[in-house]
Amino acid sequence: FLPTEIGQLSKLQRLHLSDNLLAIIPIERSQLSQLQSFDLSINQLTIIPKEVEQLSQLKYLYLNDKQLTSVPTDIGQLPEWLTINLEGNFLENISMEVKQRFKL
Repeated sequence: FLPTEIGQLSKLQRLHLSDNLLAIIPIERSQLSQLQSFDLSINQLTIIPKEVEQLSQLKYLYLNDKQLTSVPTDIGQLPEWLTINLEGNFLENISMEVKQRFKL
Protein backbone atom coordinates (compact mmCIF):
# COMPACT_ATOMS: atom_id res chain seq x y z
CA PHE A 1 0.00 0.00 0.00
CA LEU A 2 1.27 3.43 -0.96
CA PRO A 3 -0.70 6.49 0.19
CA THR A 4 -2.00 8.78 -2.56
CA GLU A 5 -0.48 11.73 -0.72
CA ILE A 6 2.93 10.64 -2.03
CA GLY A 7 2.03 12.42 -5.27
CA GLN A 8 1.88 15.75 -3.43
CA LEU A 9 5.56 15.83 -2.50
CA SER A 10 6.50 18.50 -5.03
CA LYS A 11 10.17 18.78 -3.99
CA LEU A 12 10.90 15.05 -3.85
CA GLN A 13 13.85 14.14 -6.10
CA ARG A 14 14.35 10.42 -5.39
CA LEU A 15 11.67 7.85 -4.75
CA HIS A 16 12.91 4.30 -4.16
CA LEU A 17 10.10 1.81 -3.70
CA SER A 18 11.86 -1.38 -4.73
CA ASP A 19 10.93 -4.77 -3.28
CA ASN A 20 7.65 -3.68 -1.66
CA LEU A 21 5.08 -5.97 -3.35
CA LEU A 22 3.36 -2.92 -4.90
CA ALA A 23 0.84 -3.65 -7.64
CA ILE A 24 -0.41 -0.07 -8.12
CA ILE A 25 1.45 3.24 -7.97
CA PRO A 26 -0.91 6.15 -7.20
CA ILE A 27 0.74 8.96 -9.16
CA GLU A 28 -2.40 10.23 -10.88
CA ARG A 29 -2.27 14.00 -11.30
CA SER A 30 1.07 13.86 -9.60
CA GLN A 31 2.91 16.91 -8.34
CA LEU A 32 6.24 15.06 -8.34
CA SER A 33 7.62 17.69 -10.70
CA GLN A 34 11.18 17.47 -9.36
CA LEU A 35 11.45 13.67 -9.30
CA GLN A 36 14.72 12.57 -10.94
CA SER A 37 15.08 8.94 -9.83
CA PHE A 38 12.14 6.53 -9.56
CA ASP A 39 12.90 2.95 -8.52
CA LEU A 40 9.98 0.54 -8.83
CA SER A 41 12.05 -2.60 -9.30
CA ILE A 42 11.09 -5.95 -7.79
CA ASN A 43 7.41 -5.16 -7.28
CA GLN A 44 4.22 -6.70 -8.65
CA LEU A 45 3.45 -4.13 -11.33
CA THR A 46 2.11 -5.57 -14.56
CA ILE A 47 1.83 -2.25 -16.40
CA ILE A 48 3.80 0.98 -16.42
CA PRO A 49 1.48 3.73 -15.20
CA LYS A 50 0.72 6.14 -18.05
CA GLU A 51 1.19 9.01 -15.61
CA VAL A 52 4.95 8.36 -15.55
CA GLU A 53 5.16 10.51 -18.71
CA GLN A 54 4.27 13.55 -16.54
CA LEU A 55 7.59 13.26 -14.70
CA SER A 56 9.48 15.68 -16.92
CA GLN A 57 12.64 15.85 -14.76
CA LEU A 58 13.05 12.09 -14.56
CA LYS A 59 16.59 10.85 -15.29
CA TYR A 60 16.46 7.26 -13.99
CA LEU A 61 13.51 4.88 -14.12
CA TYR A 62 14.02 1.40 -12.69
CA LEU A 63 11.37 -1.11 -13.73
CA ASN A 64 13.46 -4.27 -13.61
CA ASP A 65 12.35 -7.68 -12.34
CA LYS A 66 8.60 -7.30 -12.70
CA GLN A 67 5.77 -8.90 -14.60
CA LEU A 68 5.71 -6.31 -17.40
CA THR A 69 4.71 -7.59 -20.84
CA SER A 70 4.54 -4.27 -22.71
CA VAL A 71 5.82 -0.72 -22.66
CA PRO A 72 3.31 2.06 -23.43
CA THR A 73 4.17 4.21 -26.44
CA ASP A 74 3.65 7.32 -24.31
CA ILE A 75 6.79 6.53 -22.35
CA GLY A 76 8.68 7.69 -25.44
CA GLN A 77 7.61 11.23 -24.51
CA LEU A 78 9.94 11.23 -21.51
CA PRO A 79 13.17 13.25 -21.72
CA GLU A 80 15.84 11.92 -24.06
CA TRP A 81 18.40 11.77 -21.26
CA LEU A 82 16.29 9.20 -19.37
CA THR A 83 17.93 5.92 -18.40
CA ILE A 84 15.35 3.15 -18.14
CA ASN A 85 15.99 -0.37 -16.80
CA LEU A 86 13.53 -3.02 -18.03
CA GLU A 87 15.72 -6.05 -17.34
CA GLY A 88 14.05 -9.22 -16.07
CA ASN A 89 10.56 -8.62 -17.49
CA PHE A 90 8.43 -10.58 -19.95
CA LEU A 91 8.24 -7.91 -22.64
CA GLU A 92 6.37 -8.92 -25.78
CA ASN A 93 4.90 -5.72 -27.18
CA ILE A 94 7.33 -2.85 -27.63
CA SER A 95 6.51 -0.25 -30.26
CA MET A 96 9.12 0.73 -32.83
CA GLU A 97 9.01 4.29 -31.43
CA VAL A 98 10.00 3.07 -27.96
CA LYS A 99 12.67 0.73 -29.36
CA GLN A 100 14.27 3.56 -31.31
CA ARG A 101 13.91 6.09 -28.51
CA PHE A 102 15.63 3.90 -25.90
CA LYS A 103 17.88 2.01 -28.34
CA LEU A 104 16.40 -1.38 -27.45
